[in-house]
Amino acid sequence: MNKGNYMEIRHFALIIFFTFAIAGIVMAQSDSELNDSAKDKYDAAKNALKKSADDLKEAEANLTAAIEAEKDNATANKEATFNASKKALTAFVNHMVRWLDVAEKRVEAIKQGRIDENDRATLISEIDASKSKLIIMNESVQSAQNRTELNDTRNQIKDEWNADRALVKKIVGMTLVARATVELEKVMNATSRVKDKIDGLYAKGVDTSSFDDAYSAFESNMSSAKLLVGDARAKFMSISSIQDMNKSFQDGMDLLKQAQSIAKGSLSSLRDSVKELKQTVKQGIQNRSRVGGKSNRTNSSAGNGICGGIAGFKCQEGYRCEYSKGNKPSYPDESGTCVRTE
Repeated sequence: MNKGNYMEIRHFALIIFFTFAIAGIVMAQSDSELNDSAKDKYDAAKNALKKSADDLKEAEANLTAAIEAEKDNATANKEATFNASKKALTAFVNHMVRWLDVAEKRVEAIKQGRIDENDRATLISEIDASKSKLIIMNESVQSAQNRTELNDTRNQIKDEWNADRALVKKIVGMTLVARATVELEKVMNATSRVKDKIDGLYAKGVDTSSFDDAYSAFESNMSSAKLLVGDARAKFMSISSIQDMNKSFQDGMDLLKQAQSIAKGSLSSLRDSVKELKQTVKQGIQNRSRVGGKSNRTNSSAGNGICGGIAGFKCQEGYRCEYSKGNKPSYPDESGTCVRTE
């Protein structure tokens, strides 16, 4: 192994450190989709990663010092540089393993329903396989007797690192899919509660047809958004090598952005519909107030027709409004049912 190889090891260390650091930031941005019971293990793995990062920095600094010393006395310091290289490679591999531990705990911690269980099992299997390879490579580093053996192992580690970069992209992508799933669920749950309130207005005789149309369009658009998230998941899970990872990852990100845009636009339209309905109800109340609270609207249906309510429906001639507690409403704007006058 010549000095150029040692310099490449040092450069290799920096690239690994910053690549994993950036990916770690992305994975840690939001814990809303994490399972509480597994989150402690995830946090412990992150702490171990920080320790290995410190070890990696120290090993890189020692290797740099050894390379500089060899420039002054090549013969006397060859062994020192060789040993420093072994320690640096060991630190690199340990840091990679610690990072994969974090990735594994992150995948395990994602709540059920936020990730396909087959996808979870596939990711964990790939992570375990990579860690096993790295552990074997670390043993090869320790047993290397000369620069040729160490250089061969270094090349194996470099190849595995490239494979792990693709795995990193896949895991980050699936983390974003889980996060998108959470956000869509929040939107659907919130709008479902609004829908329940609107249904309550309808039961009181309010014409909610404009909202119903808007809600149907909203549900359709949200279904499209969910399909896009599913397509993004397929793109991320298809990442298999460093050659295809950037394109597949970007394709998946574009699909998630489309899903987010659709969900955002649909929610905005639904909010406008609710505001419009609110204004309509408010105007109806004001109109009733101007005529002494009496409504001239008559329910066109006879038996079992809705009467009273916010809209102030009247029954047809020969029918009266029956409320839950008799002929009079028990609370303002209570809806009743038209029954034949006996």
